[in-house]
This record gives sequence, C-alpha cells and structure tokens, in this order.
Amino acid sequence: MKEIKGIIRKWKGTDTTTKAALATVVHVAGSSYRREGARMLITDDGHWTGGISGGCLEGDALRKAQQAIFRQEARVVTYNTLDDDPFQIGANLG
Repeated sequence: MKEIKGIIRKWKGTDTTTKAALATVVHVAGSSYRREGARMLITDDGHWTGGISGGCLEGDALRKAQQAIFRQEARVVTYNTLDDDPFQIGANLG
C-alpha cells in the first residue's frame, strides 16, 4: 500500500490520451515479498510505478498489462513461484 501515493501522482501527471492498467496482488499463499494490496500502475508506453513483487514478476506483468490495455479487457493472472519448473517465473528466487 506504500506505493499508492506515487501511483496517484503518476496518474494525475499523465495526459488524457494515456491508457493504463493497474496490476494488484489479490491473493498470496505462503511466503511472498509483497502482500495483498500491492499495486503497479502500467501505462501504454511501457512505464510503470509501484511494484507487485521483489522484481521477478514486474516484466511479465508489464507485458500482460500492455496486452490487456491493447485488447481493452481486464484479466486475472496467477503466478506460482513454488513450482519446480525451472522455467516458471520466479522459480528459485529467495
């Protein structure tokens, strides 16, 4: 929740033609760097403010948010950082 002021400031500073998505952590099971309520504002030009993880998920969240902006549709994305798959996002991160 600490990033909300920065997100609001960023949104108020954008022009009226800017499109954006708000990524929000809605559920966490087990250990996590960020908890429920963590947010990240992503604009259509690829800039972001805030964060939803310790850095391992932001790049993928950015890509998925830009797709959602382009398609004009909301979506829910689930990340499983406990998966044994070495190619899973966040695998083997502290």
